[in-house]
Amino acid sequence: MLKILLIQSWLGRKQHPVLPLGLASIAASLQSHNVRIEDLNLSEVPMERLKKILTEYKPDTIGFSLRNADTTSFSDRFSYIEAFMKQIELASTELPNAHILVGGAGFSIFAEQIMASSARIDCGVTGHAESIVEELVTKKATGLFKASGGGFLLPRFDLLDLNRYVPFQKNLAVGVEVNRGCDLSCKYCSYPVISGTSVMERPLESIRRDIE
Repeated sequence: MLKILLIQSWLGRKQHPVLPLGLASIAASLQSHNVRIEDLNLSEVPMERLKKILTEYKPDTIGFSLRNADTTSFSDRFSYIEAFMKQIELASTELPNAHILVGGAGFSIFAEQIMASSARIDCGVTGHAESIVEELVTKKATGLFKASGGGFLLPRFDLLDLNRYVPFQKNLAVGVEVNRGCDLSCKYCSYPVISGTSVMERPLESIRRDIE
């Protein structure tokens, strides 16, 4: 059994946190391991929080998720990648023997560039990582991997304290996945790159179960 720390990476500035549904789904595929989820955007001192949790938990594997690469706003241009790389560097320095894996929607768009820019990253995965992450962490895989559509798992909401997100926004929104992929290939949209071009519909019963 491995000790696995899944981190919703700090965006590099104060912004409203978003419940890390992707990490909760990945955790669901790692049932045979000891898994912990940490959203650094909930902390007033995210880098100090990261260092503290690394020191106390001492995970064998550290998974970083980059939700967004930048703001996509012309009037508020800001890249989240610089802070993302600093967090990876800190983790590698604090725990040099830990297996560092990265993923997330923002990473999937610029996976090759991010992997090439840091020797601290052991393994990167694009797409829906829950379909292959068990094998990646068990074998301490290295390099860049592309996950297929995978299957729909019940997210590990028990590893998240939803109440911590309430103060950050007037109306708390919790994502529930209903489908994956898009075959329209609109030029302005990155969703097919992130989620694939094959559309997968989720059974209604499992959607209702998540909402409940």
